[in-house]
Amino acid sequence: MFDADKVKGDVVMRSAKPGEKIEALDGKTYSLDEGMVVIADDQGPEAIGGIMGGSASGCSETTTNVFLEVALFDPIATAKTGRKLGILSDARYRFERGIDPQSGKWGIDVATQLILDLCVARCPK
Repeated sequence: MFDADKVKGDVVMRSAKPGEKIEALDGKTYSLDEGMVVIADDQGPEAIGGIMGGSASGCSETTTNVFLEVALFDPIATAKTGRKLGILSDARYRFERGIDPQSGKWGIDVATQLILDLCVARCPK
């Protein structure tokens, strides 16, 4: 999930470009290698695919608009990237072991409903 108001332009999944860096949600800055999967907007990487989101577009208590991302990440590529960067995360744990390809279809519906149930009721009108 991304703070939609912080995302600039189109969001795509692509390979990292040589020299790209990202400050992740854990507060650390990571240097990315070509071949690492990133979720990027027009300004650069916003997340390390299947591993961790970036702080630049992360959600906070002030977030009012969200962008939900649903994707399947290659288990081997996820494991290699996670090991190289030294990141242990719940996302990495799940994706490097493989997930049910059908989970994205129902997962987006469940996530949307949770947002509506838990967040919309608390937001001022």
